[in-house]
Amino acid sequence: MKLIISVLFLLMVAFGFAQKATTANFDKAKKSFHSQEYKKTIEHCNLVLISDSLFVEAYIYRGVSNHLLTENKEALLDLNKAIEIDPKNAKAYRNRAAVKHEIKNYE
Repeated sequence: MKLIISVLFLLMVAFGFAQKATTANFDKAKKSFHSQEYKKTIEHCNLVLISDSLFVEAYIYRGVSNHLLTENKEALLDLNKAIEIDPKNAKAYRNRAAVKHEIKNYE
């Protein structure tokens, strides 16, 4: 019984550290984005998505950064993924529409 409790405790601690790392990487991604360092933004978003593959904002920031680096296919993939995860996220739809408009994809 003590072993089970110890394992559960270690898992909770590890999860707590992972959450902090995810938050720290996302904060770095936002800071890089606002500094117009889009490659760094993408790198930080990649780290966020490794630890939390459902982090919608990371897909949005990575998608917009890819778009600003003219990687429009990747941008649309990220923005579509954000919409798939959270179909009510207006920010994802707005950014996807902007990308599609710029590349003249009016579907």
